[in-house]
Amino acid sequence: MSFNLVDLVKGQMTNAVLEKAGGLLGGDAAKLSGGLDSVIPALLGGLTGAANAPGKSGALFDAVNNSDDGVFGDFAGALGGSNSNNMIEQGSNALSGLMGSGMMGGLGSVLSSVTGMSRGGTGSLMGMLAPVIFGVLKKQVLGGGLDAGGLMSMLNGQKANVANAMPANLRSQLGGIDGFPSFDDVPGLSGIASGAAGAVSGAASGVSNAASGAMDSAESGLETAKSSSGGLGKFIVPLLVALGLGWLAFTFLGKKDVDAPDVSGAASDAAGAATDAAAGATDAAANAVAGAADGLNLDGLGDDVTGMFNSASETLGGITDVESATAAVPGLEDLGSKVSELPALFDKVPEAARGPLQGIVGEGLGSLQPIIEKVTAIPGVGGVIGPVLDPILETLGGLGG
Repeated sequence: MSFNLVDLVKGQMTNAVLEKAGGLLGGDAAKLSGGLDSVIPALLGGLTGAANAPGKSGALFDAVNNSDDGVFGDFAGALGGSNSNNMIEQGSNALSGLMGSGMMGGLGSVLSSVTGMSRGGTGSLMGMLAPVIFGVLKKQVLGGGLDAGGLMSMLNGQKANVANAMPANLRSQLGGIDGFPSFDDVPGLSGIASGAAGAVSGAASGVSNAASGAMDSAESGLETAKSSSGGLGKFIVPLLVALGLGWLAFTFLGKKDVDAPDVSGAASDAAGAATDAAAGATDAAANAVAGAADGLNLDGLGDDVTGMFNSASETLGGITDVESATAAVPGLEDLGSKVSELPALFDKVPEAARGPLQGIVGEGLGSLQPIIEKVTAIPGVGGVIGPVLDPILETLGGLGG
């Protein structure tokens, strides 16, 4: 099953974890949420670069395999413990050992600029996230039976998810850090609308050219007919041209009934019909372009879908017993209301753009699955959240293709 590594990491940032993390960050606590949105994909990108550096894939594999499962299993408790500062320092040292002090320094500078956090706060957040990221990677390594090469391939396969999770102003700045991998060749949702519009525009151009060519042929046929001496030629040629252009008008205008052509002026009438058909098709194409480009914000829709999965991960991740499950039901009901609106929105998306959106849904469901399995294994929880959660998953499953 496909998964989104960024969402898996974010799924570990429960309300309890965020509360403890905020306490450790002091004056930077208010910027924690925005900081996570930038720091998580930045660190995953940096580790991807480290894994692809000569001789480094084995070092990352060892760091992941040797990570402390206890910290990952109770991260909120670890952050609230007396050794939290040591844990953050060890995380920072581990990241520096893998990515190098130069890349770590560059990340700290860029992330501080983008998030508005202090350099110290950014450094603490990176060190804080290290055991979470290593824990998520370890779960993938053990679950998939990966070796060092498999871990590197898995990270490379996540580049699109990492790139699309980065705020727009972050991706360009990270590219200037020595050793940080390039994401220039990674396609995102941005550009889908313009691509769809371009396809429609191209189709309109084809219609216009076809109509123009047919009109040229009509004029040529008329000249031939006029130069013919008597006989049926002067009637047959205009008739054939009229029928051909009438078919063209029928095809592009979608008319169910086509009047029989008047032989005496058939060519002229059909040429006019073809002109009208081309104009109508061009107008329709222009309207389709406008709708694709302006009527539906595909980037925004993709972000909304990702946000829904993040919300679901956070809400479900905070469930530890029946009481917390009951408290989570209103949040899940609100999420269900938003999810119920997605099918109608997806129906408005141009066909060319549905694939990437379906990919986001499929990956989101993959990231939710282990969280759902963990939560529903708690006695009594499944009966509390199931009636609300099941319709959400059913709707999302239908959208994921």
